[in-house]
Amino acid sequence: MKKLILLLSLVFLTTELVAQEKYGKTLNFGGGLSYSRYAPLPIPALNLNYEFDIAPNTTLGPYLSILHHNDYGYNYLGKKYKYSNTIVPVGVKSYYYFDGLFNWDKRFDVYAGLAVGFNIAFGRWENGYNGPVYNPTYNPFYAQLHAGGEYHFKDNLGVYVDLSTGLSTVGLAFHL
Repeated sequence: MKKLILLLSLVFLTTELVAQEKYGKTLNFGGGLSYSRYAPLPIPALNLNYEFDIAPNTTLGPYLSILHHNDYGYNYLGKKYKYSNTIVPVGVKSYYYFDGLFNWDKRFDVYAGLAVGFNIAFGRWENGYNGPVYNPTYNPFYAQLHAGGEYHFKDNLGVYVDLSTGLSTVGLAFHL
């Protein structure tokens, strides 16, 4: 009897492990808005990341984004000058998928996580500007919370929404 219970337990556990959805091997490409300390308004952004499975329902993924904005409103000696700023956030995002907690349609994924990284910023003044230069002394390192979801059109293609305290995006997810 003990052997039968042990055998049935192993079959049940193995079946559960095989049925476990994999979330990694996913390339996400999207666009959105960044709430950056480098500009007073949200900045348009492009984002690219790739998720790897690291544990059940958990992925980790490097990411790279690019943001650019122009500030046309700086007055110096009666003339308006333009300042442009490009920011490149680089980091790693963690994702925990909550699908196992709910009995939702398998086409939907819901997750939350943490992103950590650093910003590389490039600034440039318009030609002819010789006034005081504003050099912010920001700490380039950051940590941000994010949550979102994905709808799978097919096994290998979906659309996602990722809401964050720093960079919120909408885009396509390619499951490789």
